[in-house]
Amino acid sequence: MSLEINHESELCFDVNTQKLLNGGLSPAVFHQLVKDRNLKIIRLMIKNKADLNAKGSYGYTPLMVAALTGNIEGVKLLVEAGAEVDKSQKDGQTPLWLAALNGHSDIVSFLAKKGANLNVVDENEKQTPLMLAADFGYLDTVKALLKAGADVNFVSPYGQTALSYALIGRSRSLEVLKKIVNAGADIHTAPQSDNKRLYTLQPLVMAVLHRNEVGVKYLLSKGASGVDSALRFAKLKANETLEKILTNKINLRNKKSFLERKGRERE
Repeated sequence: MSLEINHESELCFDVNTQKLLNGGLSPAVFHQLVKDRNLKIIRLMIKNKADLNAKGSYGYTPLMVAALTGNIEGVKLLVEAGAEVDKSQKDGQTPLWLAALNGHSDIVSFLAKKGANLNVVDENEKQTPLMLAADFGYLDTVKALLKAGADVNFVSPYGQTALSYALIGRSRSLEVLKKIVNAGADIHTAPQSDNKRLYTLQPLVMAVLHRNEVGVKYLLSKGASGVDSALRFAKLKANETLEKILTNKINLRNKKSFLERKGRERE
């Protein structure tokens, strides 16, 4: 439902707002106004004390709809009027989580400043907002979340971290990978999950198994652990390119160790 901004529609919607308050008008009307970025009438609904946390389709509140669709002005209006920043729908998705899903970094930053949970995990994908941003390659959103204090080493119930998604996700963006590693992501050990039945892998081994050559080269340049294990998996997968890269790394390491040992012997 879309409404034109004029005196008659304002008067008409003022009546409909009262119906909404009395349970006679679906919250979907409010949600559609948010989608349409109809700020003037949203203000009118706020003025008439409409339920800012009313849930419509998929259990979304108006703030969730605004965050998902990138409506930063709507987000600001709703939050300042008292909408709950961490209200979640049935799958645990919050406004900030939904903003991260679509890469709306400005909304992520705003909601973070308003105290939104940066490490919320949804019930389906079991991803935090930072994992989502890393998965899809949203560099600005990754930056916003890290700046706000998102846990770069948070481990999901599936045993994944933001680094995992940067290495094996949909985008495999090198810039995102660099940002996450430089923010302190653990490039040496396998993620430690509370689920002891999960078998997790070191980041370098994970990159090899998913044939992420760029990721492998970058992790090696940063001194990532697990080179020998990664080489075994490269051979197992018959990936000659990665096998050569890892073999060269091991040869250089061995040569360095040999020279250092010789140096100590001369002393």
